[in-house]
Amino acid sequence: MKKAKVVRFFILVLFIIFAGFYIVSYSNYYDYDAKKRMTLTNEQIKQFEEDVQNGVDIDVKNYLSLNEKHYNNKVSQFTYKVSSLIGRTIEKTINGVFNKLAGVVSSN
Repeated sequence: MKKAKVVRFFILVLFIIFAGFYIVSYSNYYDYDAKKRMTLTNEQIKQFEEDVQNGVDIDVKNYLSLNEKHYNNKVSQFTYKVSSLIGRTIEKTINGVFNKLAGVVSSN
């Protein structure tokens, strides 16, 4: 009986860690990325309007090129790998449980 409690606790901890990584990685990053794109778009619009007023030869490529910095580092890559591993493990576990339940239901 004690072994079952340890396994349940371990699965619960893995699920909580996965949920935490999932929420942090998607909610904050998406908001930050959307705000950054909006800011770049507003800056590009202002630059376009200034160029029109100054009579500068206008080329679309000057306003659509985004010089984005990539903030990938070892910590974010490791966190993504751990989150993906936990997600795959939970998916396999849930699929296994449902397959067992399907076998029990169909055998009765």
